[in-house]
Amino acid sequence: MADELGVHTEALRTWVKKAEIDAGARPGTTTSDAERIRQLEKKVRELRRANGDPAQDGARMFAPRAECEAPLEVTGLLHRRATRRTLGPVPVLSGAY
Repeated sequence: MADELGVHTEALRTWVKKAEIDAGARPGTTTSDAERIRQLEKKVRELRRANGDPAQDGARMFAPRAECEAPLEVTGLLHRRATRRTLGPVPVLSGAY
C-alpha cells in the first residue's frame, strides 16, 4: 500500500496510528491536543523571557541584605512535601522576589 502511494512504510504506519488516536480508537495525545500543548509551551517560554524566570534568577535570593528592596519578613508557614523524612514547616518570606 505504501509503495502505491509513493511513501515510506513507516510514514504510512505513523499516519494510520495518528488517525486512530484522533478517532479515539487508540490511546494517546490527539493532534489538536498536541498543537494546543505546543502553543501553551511557547507562550510560557515567551512569558518567562519577558518577566524573567525566578528559578533561573537565584542570585537575587542570595544577594546581601542591603541590596534587597525591602527587608524580608516571615508572613506564614508553608509545608513542604516530605521526601525521605518530614521536613516540617518552612517560613514564607515576603519581599523575596
